[in-house]
Amino acid sequence: MIDTVQVRRQGAFDFQSHYEYLCALQDSVPLPAVKAYLNQGVLDINGDRVRLPDWVPILNSLGINKHLTFVAVRSCYQSSNGETDINNRFYLHESQYPKIKVVTATLMVCAPLCQPLCLLPALTC
Repeated sequence: MIDTVQVRRQGAFDFQSHYEYLCALQDSVPLPAVKAYLNQGVLDINGDRVRLPDWVPILNSLGINKHLTFVAVRSCYQSSNGETDINNRFYLHESQYPKIKVVTATLMVCAPLCQPLCLLPALTC
């Protein structure tokens, strides 16, 4: 069997090993926050602390995973002047707010979760 197919099949039941494999392919280090509760079947991460390139292995692993029972992507960011839509605040430099608050990043996170939520009744978000 082709190695990539075998790795992908194993990744459906072992999120951590598939995530580490995809990080190695991307030449990035797996985030400790992502791996913190995986032994309990839980992926609970703070989206404010994940850089945009680090989302790729997380989302690709989520897209094929059938093992996790709970997925949470949280954000603790609050704007300083009470505005809710930071995409309209053109005067802010983009490094002053987390990337997860940008609409395209939010959609990028939501898309891989649609299929597992429909297929797996045990998964909660």
